[in-house]
Amino acid sequence: MAGDSYDPKITIKKFLIGWATSLIGMIFPFTISYVNEYEWPAELLIYIPIVIASLIAFENAWKHWNKG
Repeated sequence: MAGDSYDPKITIKKFLIGWATSLIGMIFPFTISYVNEYEWPAELLIYIPIVIASLIAFENAWKHWNKG
């Protein structure tokens, strides 16, 4: 069970911050590859930020679940 200090809003906030920062981080390689006329698969721009954000949110939830 989750500890007393667990707040799901913080986990959602961490997910959204992780998603936004990884999305911004993915835009630069896509821009550079577009300038060099090489096209990455568009799925990478969707899946990589979601995976990174999910791992960040899971880490936050895991930290609080193991605290209690």
